[in-house]
Amino acid sequence: MSGELTFAEILQIGQIASILIGGGIVSFRIGRSTSRVETSMTQQKLEIGTLKDEIKVLSQLVTQVAVQTTRLDMLEKRYEELRHGEGFVFPLSAHLQSFKKLP
Repeated sequence: MSGELTFAEILQIGQIASILIGGGIVSFRIGRSTSRVETSMTQQKLEIGTLKDEIKVLSQLVTQVAVQTTRLDMLEKRYEELRHGEGFVFPLSAHLQSFKKLP
């Protein structure tokens, strides 16, 4: 064995070097991709938190509108009763009984 390298040995060294260099490049690119994914996930976390807060506010608004609708419905019912001559001040049965007692 002399100190010279054969062509086959040089090719094997080239293969090993290309595998190592290719692995390093792949590792570097995966690291950059992972960094981008982490950054976007952090941004999405902030946006999801903001959306949760907005949904809470919308939920409160929907509840307030539902309560107001219920109150308006009750007022409309009272107005309708008053239009028919019936209500808290003058119940329908009270004036009918007073007419029966008059003659």
